[in-house]
Order: sequence, then structure tokens, then C-alpha cells
Amino acid sequence: MPIRSQTASAGDLPAGGQQASTPQADGADAGLDIAFEQTAPATPLPSAVGSAAYRIVQKSITNVIRHVSPTRVTVALEPSIDALRITVIDAGRRDPARSGSAPTTGRGIVGMRERCQLLGGELDATARPDGGFEVTARLPLTPVGSRL
Repeated sequence: MPIRSQTASAGDLPAGGQQASTPQADGADAGLDIAFEQTAPATPLPSAVGSAAYRIVQKSITNVIRHVSPTRVTVALEPSIDALRITVIDAGRRDPARSGSAPTTGRGIVGMRERCQLLGGELDATARPDGGFEVTARLPLTPVGSRL
């Protein structure tokens, strides 16, 4: 089922439906080792949640490509009765001598956070103590109003 349809399942998110490219394909092309861990939702995801989840995963993988270099990335999609939890973790640099691009002042994390807040959810992005970076998001399955 396409991600842009009225409803989408968690299983549709990594494939990206009718998107021109997918986060998984873009990551593989950049040398990332990506593992997807998914649980099928009890009911179809609302289209706004599926679309936001796709963009969060896509931007998280883009950030790994841009800032880390080839590494292992785990994407977990965990739907519950009332929310979809998304976790994207990168393992950090495999080769410390090789670095990604210099830090930027882009809007990637800010944009992901705003996307979550518009649906009444939240997003946290932080460096991991053992190296790497983690993005976690929680998107409610029923609209609760913007938190902006």
C-alpha cells in the first residue's frame, strides 16, 4: 500500500510506497548497513502519521549519510494502541580517520521535531554515550492538537 494513501501500515514505511527513492535504498547506496525492525500495527496507520514517520526515517538516514560515513543503522517502528514509536540509531563512525561533513546549522532535527509536534507528538535526538546518535519519535495515532 503506498505511503501517500489514506492509510499506511508500518510495513509500508521502509519501502516508501510511491516515493522516487527510499531511505533504505539511499542508505544502501551510501554504504550504510540498515536493519529494519517492525511490528505490524493492529489497525492501519492514519496517512498523516505514516507520512510523518516516513519523513522522520528519511531525514534521520540522510543525516547519518551526511555526518557520519558508512556505519550500521537500526530503524525500529513500534506501533501501539495509541501511538507509533520510531527509533533510528546509528553506531557511529566505523573508521575514525574518515569523517562525514562538517557540522551544519541545518534544520533537519528542528524540522523533524516540528513535524512531530504538529501531530501532537514529540521527538528527541541525542548523541549516544557509546558513540553514534539516536532519534526517537512518538506520533499519536489520533489527533491531539499541535504542540507548537
